[in-house]
Amino acid sequence: LLEKSSNKVKKQYIELLEKGEMKVNCILEGAYIELRGATQLWALLVHAGYLTIKEKITYHQYVLRIVNGEVKQDLIYIMMRIYAWDEVDVAGMFQLIQEGKMKEFEEAYQEILFNYPSYFDLKDENSYHVLLLGLCIIVSDSYEIMSNQEKGYGRADIYLKSKKGQRDIVIEMKYAENDKEDCLLASADKAMTQILDKHYGDDAIKIGIGNHQKKAKMAWKI
Repeated sequence: LLEKSSNKVKKQYIELLEKGEMKVNCILEGAYIELRGATQLWALLVHAGYLTIKEKITYHQYVLRIVNGEVKQDLIYIMMRIYAWDEVDVAGMFQLIQEGKMKEFEEAYQEILFNYPSYFDLKDENSYHVLLLGLCIIVSDSYEIMSNQEKGYGRADIYLKSKKGQRDIVIEMKYAENDKEDCLLASADKAMTQILDKHYGDDAIKIGIGNHQKKAKMAWKI
């Protein structure tokens, strides 16, 4: 069900992992197998005991909550399998940023894109936002994850506030017109300019990423 879901639903799933709860439209009466789309996914997770009802808002609108920390880890592992990240050292990737090894981080991110399952459609900026949010969730013990929240004079795509005394990280993403290197670099520079102009995180490590299909280039200031 998660594989077949839209990017919007995948983003909701990742936000659920991030916040521990999520307001969704869902039909919980009857058999989940009779339902379709996102409603079927949420109903299955409730019926299987992964999620519980925190609040019923209207007849078909609920706030669903992850049952406990152990279940959250199970849901993260499900996401990792769906995204084919079983062998990816995500914590190691983010440590590369803290160590200033940005070229190595860029190469690791590029490797993920190259091996990204073909049934996911990397077609716009939001697609990569969902992908990177998923990676960030895996290191949520180390960072508070803020997605599209107000920072400075705008809304940063992703702001990672360190929980362990390391530097914060701000990431802005752009979708390039094509996968030629100069075009990807121009998009990365545009993302970096936005970070600087809008003061998303003056003391944070700054990363601008230009993406197109399975290729990416980065600009950074550390």
